[in-house]
Amino acid sequence: MQSSEIWDDAQLASSLGVMKQIMPKLIETFLSQTAKILETLDSLSNEQLLLTAHSLKGSAGQLCCKRLSNTAAKIEQDLKLESPENSAEKRALLLEDLSAARTLMSEYLRQKQTLA
Repeated sequence: MQSSEIWDDAQLASSLGVMKQIMPKLIETFLSQTAKILETLDSLSNEQLLLTAHSLKGSAGQLCCKRLSNTAAKIEQDLKLESPENSAEKRALLLEDLSAARTLMSEYLRQKQTLA
């Protein structure tokens, strides 16, 4: 799998256009906000998981984290349809995709800081 399927930094920079200088701040904000999700994901109720998936779907989509946004959308849809079976499996997949996106974003920030 290509890293652009997880997080497409070029697409995000392109979508920001002349405002692409705010990209590091957007990434830092996402990393900060999702740190708590990583800590609490296993203990969330299905209702809280639904809200978390909805939130991640939107923020990941805006930041061009394609796989995470798609996974969150699928989990949100499943929970809306009251299909909470395989909840542990869904949480594991969400955790995997969130961790992968966060890893790529963190590496991007490290590279930017090294170049600065």
